[in-house]
Amino acid sequence: MGPTEDLTVLSDPRRTAAVERGLQRLPSQPMSLHAVARLAAQLLGASMGMVTLVGAEREHVAGVYNLPPELVRGRGAPLSLSVCKYVVSANYPVSSEDMALDPALRGHRLALEHGVRAFLGVPLRGTDQPLGSVTVLDVRPRRWTDDDVSVLLAVGQVIGPIPVGEDACPMGLGGCDPHHPAAFLTALLDTLDPAVLACVGDGNVVLVNQALRRVLGLPPGAPPARLEDLVAGRLFRTDRTLLPIEENPMRRALAGEPVHDESVLVRVPSRPERVFVVKGRPATGSAGERVGAVVAMHDVTAVRRAERFYTCSSQVLEALTADIDLDDRYHRVLEAVCTALGWAHAELWLVDPVRDRLRLRAGWTAPGRPPVSVRETTAPGVGISGAVWAAGRPLWVPDLTATRDERDTRPDGGGYAAAGLRTALAVPVQAERTVGVLACFSDVPESDEVLLTTLLGGVAAQIGQFLAYSQRDQLLRELTRARQDFSRLAGHEIRTPLTAIISCSEMLLEDPVAAAGPGRQVIEVISRNATSLHAVITQLLDFAAIQTGAVPMDRGPVELADVLEEAVRNLDYPPGIDLRVEFRARPTVRGDRMRLRQVMDALLTNAVKYSPEGGPVHVALTAERGTVSLTVADEGIGVPAEERDKVFEYFFRSSAARQRQIPGAGLGLAAARAIVEQHGGRIVVDGQYALGTRVAVLLPDNRP
Repeated sequence: MGPTEDLTVLSDPRRTAAVERGLQRLPSQPMSLHAVARLAAQLLGASMGMVTLVGAEREHVAGVYNLPPELVRGRGAPLSLSVCKYVVSANYPVSSEDMALDPALRGHRLALEHGVRAFLGVPLRGTDQPLGSVTVLDVRPRRWTDDDVSVLLAVGQVIGPIPVGEDACPMGLGGCDPHHPAAFLTALLDTLDPAVLACVGDGNVVLVNQALRRVLGLPPGAPPARLEDLVAGRLFRTDRTLLPIEENPMRRALAGEPVHDESVLVRVPSRPERVFVVKGRPATGSAGERVGAVVAMHDVTAVRRAERFYTCSSQVLEALTADIDLDDRYHRVLEAVCTALGWAHAELWLVDPVRDRLRLRAGWTAPGRPPVSVRETTAPGVGISGAVWAAGRPLWVPDLTATRDERDTRPDGGGYAAAGLRTALAVPVQAERTVGVLACFSDVPESDEVLLTTLLGGVAAQIGQFLAYSQRDQLLRELTRARQDFSRLAGHEIRTPLTAIISCSEMLLEDPVAAAGPGRQVIEVISRNATSLHAVITQLLDFAAIQTGAVPMDRGPVELADVLEEAVRNLDYPPGIDLRVEFRARPTVRGDRMRLRQVMDALLTNAVKYSPEGGPVHVALTAERGTVSLTVADEGIGVPAEERDKVFEYFFRSSAARQRQIPGAGLGLAAARAIVEQHGGRIVVDGQYALGTRVAVLLPDNRP
């Protein structure tokens, strides 16, 4: 069943009232919801992203990335343009892989008017109801995976519950005791996700909520009485230098300065580093005098970490393509990843297919940390990296010290934990198959498994693409060397003795004594076959020279009609062939006249040769819209449909040609394609032509 719109849910008065309150409070969120929408789209590779609240009649867009203007204009869009309403109705992740194929969605205005083909959305909730969604949309069909849903859910968690709180004692509930307001204020603050601190005077702490206790790692009991003692050694600038007390947001607010969206790092021993956005304001008495200040800290670690990884992706690409030694490239990649994560150690393992082992190719450890003891190789399934190699999927180890028992088969022999590392994340590096493992280690416990796995998987994909391209380039270089070696072999070791055989056989045929009797027939067979083999080798050498660029192509003006007329005049064909040539244009192109004539000769010869019963051969030369086209069509034996993609491979001969024993080496069309591609064009077999074979040469109309 496809997505459904539940009007009962959408029009619920409690829910719509919460939506209105949420719309008032969303602007005070610590992070940009536009940045969250962009993050969601980019993490999932989607065209668009949006953060919305859905009312009874309209969809209100709070965060937008690359969305059509109609959806964000004014007070929002009508629900007829909404897919987020389906997410709110279901209160569960909702998706469509292709709206055009879904009977319930193919008439949706987003699909018809804006070209949206696929979407995935997860709900944003208030206290107990779905109020909106984080949704990504794409203009192409998408097969959404469980990992995609997990990533989008993690992005939704970055926003957290939509703030829709009402007054502490709504509608005069009897449970609110007006004689103890401080107790209710404390209870309220302890339910909030942001960390809250209140001070009076010049820094006397009067309120610390539970969230701030967790952030600062405070033990149970009364917190430190002074601000300086509370934050000592815990607050840092974003460049990781200690934040002086005079720059502390609370100290500035106590001095009367409002603090807006100040970024700070919180670093507590044995805990992951967290990034917070701080808001602060002074508190005043009834006469307007300053009596203290309040600050609220919102955790934006996930958003900032994702932002750093976008920069990291560029650094990884730059490192992989740098003109330096390969080991140095890998070292730079690991340094960029660890810097983006804020982690202490990383390793890149690559598969040795000959020995069926995983080999450590590069490692990086943060400066000042002890070295990590790791073996150079490991087997499938052994240790963290070996387990990832064998399974082909990521492995998350939240606490390395908890796995050190007799069953621990890690290749380092406990070296990771011994080096002070606590959390490990390893992901496979894949290029059609698993070709390596990227493993990273933190020196403090971490918990953002879904987000970190997604981010590190993106870097592993970059490395996998690089390895695939490198392997392809290496194979191409080896193929080029093999062709060159064969060309030298064929050019000297084969063609030279063949030339001698041909010369000797011709001399024997001219000798009346040697050519007399039955020996003459043997000599003629030797001469004919040697000459044929010599021609094939000459063609092959010419083809290799064209492919490798050993023979430069001229780039002068060529009158194609003149070349075609010359090729037709010199074509030898039997009386049964009805050759018709049509000049719809007489274009001039830049190219090599001799090589283009070679292409025409190959096409014309094939059309005649593969029409053994005779019949029409139609040749047409046209030029339109910047493309010159030469087509040669016959009604001969044709090429089976399943073999059309192979006709331009060298030495390939169709099954129809082999069955009829039509002679040929399978080099003419291969050489023709190489020549045409050297001219910036392409050559194709028309798959829609059913009478025989029609080949088209398409060249750019780059007339002088």
